[in-house]
Amino acid sequence: KWFPTHVQATVLQATDLQPKGKNGTNDAYTIIQLGKEKYSTSVAEKTLSPTWREEASFELPGLLMESNPEVYELCLTVMHR
Repeated sequence: KWFPTHVQATVLQATDLQPKGKNGTNDAYTIIQLGKEKYSTSVAEKTLSPTWREEASFELPGLLMESNPEVYELCLTVMHR
């Protein structure tokens, strides 16, 4: 069997975000998390439809082996600065 050693996530964009900041816009960024590892994109200022096109790579040190009972989720969260 083949077990991957890394996962790569690309954050392209978000659309129609709810306004959180002054003037009805956002200063948005995305947090990508796998297990305890985190990556944050840059901040896209004053927009409700930000574009990032940023990548993050996470190592999977034996996480997907048959005998490993641990389960990890790749979680992406869009935040307002």
